[in-house]
Amino acid sequence: MSFWILFIVVIGVIAILFVYSLIEQNKIKKDGILTDAEVSSVDVSESTDTDGTTSYTRTYYVTYRNREGHIIEAVLVNPKKSLREGNKVKIKYLPKKPRKAVLIDLIEI
Repeated sequence: MSFWILFIVVIGVIAILFVYSLIEQNKIKKDGILTDAEVSSVDVSESTDTDGTTSYTRTYYVTYRNREGHIIEAVLVNPKKSLREGNKVKIKYLPKKPRKAVLIDLIEI
């Protein structure tokens, strides 16, 4: 019985985090400031499942200049495309959360 309660709680927490992430992405897309950026680095994490299957997770970082002229490094929260270091992209960001950005478009491969 307690296994199922724990299972439901874990699934609930995952669902809440997923919904929060979607809401945050939509807010950045709607209210964010559009600017050019460059993919500054790509971190690749490797994990192996119990059945021996290896999977890779990529975290994309971009640098951009905010309205105040400061260079900011941010994490892309929605990288739906495979990007490489040096790619030029269009992003949106919120001034209150400048370290998170949403990919809008790939400018140059």
